[in-house]
Amino acid sequence: MSELKFSNTNDALQHLANLTNSTIKIAEEKVKPLKIPGTLRSQVNNSLNKAGLDGNKEFEQMSHAISAISDVLGKHEMEYGEVTTADQYSGLNGQKLITIAQKNPEDSFSPTPIENSAVYVQWSPLGDTDEISVVAYLS
Repeated sequence: MSELKFSNTNDALQHLANLTNSTIKIAEEKVKPLKIPGTLRSQVNNSLNKAGLDGNKEFEQMSHAISAISDVLGKHEMEYGEVTTADQYSGLNGQKLITIAQKNPEDSFSPTPIENSAVYVQWSPLGDTDEISVVAYLS
């Protein structure tokens, strides 16, 4: 590998700026948001319902529900589009919208964002128990 030599600092900074701009353009061209069809959305929602995320299953912890949602998304070649941990779901009840992405088999660190859907999650306690009811669906 040859060493680059510049006559002054400005030339070196300009070269670095050009490389950075080229890298950003390549990244922008590579990751174009995806739109999922309504049929796939229906399939995922049916799978979420079967996993008990229609409010009819009792979850001991929110982390169990988050894991169940992740499993369903994975079966449909999708994943969360953002970092999602159970501590983001504090409180007895609440709701959250989570972005999703399509898995990228070529680069697991670069999933393709899905722009026309997200996972809506709502949770609440079940009576006087420590268990929670969770409803999750793709919007």
